[in-house]
Amino acid sequence: MGNPDSRSRPSVILIHGFGFHSFVWEPVAGRLATNYTVRRLTLAGYGGAPGQRNGRDSEQLAEHEDAHWVGWSMGGLVALSALEGGLRPRSLTLLASQPCMVARDDWPHAIESSAFQDFRRRIRLDREAGMRHFANLVAHGDSQAQQIRDQLQAAPVPDCATLEQGLDLLEHTDLRGIWARSLVAQQCILGEHDALVPADAAHPLRALCPETHFGLVQHSGHALLLSEPDQCAELMHTFWQSLE
Repeated sequence: MGNPDSRSRPSVILIHGFGFHSFVWEPVAGRLATNYTVRRLTLAGYGGAPGQRNGRDSEQLAEHEDAHWVGWSMGGLVALSALEGGLRPRSLTLLASQPCMVARDDWPHAIESSAFQDFRRRIRLDREAGMRHFANLVAHGDSQAQQIRDQLQAAPVPDCATLEQGLDLLEHTDLRGIWARSLVAQQCILGEHDALVPADAAHPLRALCPETHFGLVQHSGHALLLSEPDQCAELMHTFWQSLE
């Protein structure tokens, strides 16, 4: 990637997912910073930010409609929800994310409902143990699984209310209609061995919106932004360059 004048750099907003604050973006952000002005959005209740969303995340995104938005995991739902509310960024990239994260009868390539309910019970019984379990799922299938697991398990655990809000968003949100309408230029990047957003999800997502740009990151699981930041950054940069 080149090194454009900082005054002409497009902006990029990186939106983290469930359970882990914006530190997860550090490897990717460092690589994108050569060409872009990069900001990492901290969702309500994470990383010291005030809790109780009530539209706060969309309000933050409203300040950055001129940017390329990138949402990892639950962060993709946050971004799509903002589109549903009328915001129009320069583009949207879903990274290990999709508009319907829990499987339905007509949407099988997602987290199985029984597995999701089991995870929800674990969080309610012991949120720290539940998040350790989640870190295992995020790291599963990755070539650097142990390092990723250790890094995620060392992260501070959000409070119960924040986790419950996130679980509600993951379980009940279905924004396939917004995805299909392709209100902005869209990209979806998936991990080859992701246990939460399977690579097979590309087929129904492409059927909903054939104009979507797709990328597959090999040897990676759900934490592809940590294990393969070079591939992720290059796929995004190529996509954004194609829009100019």
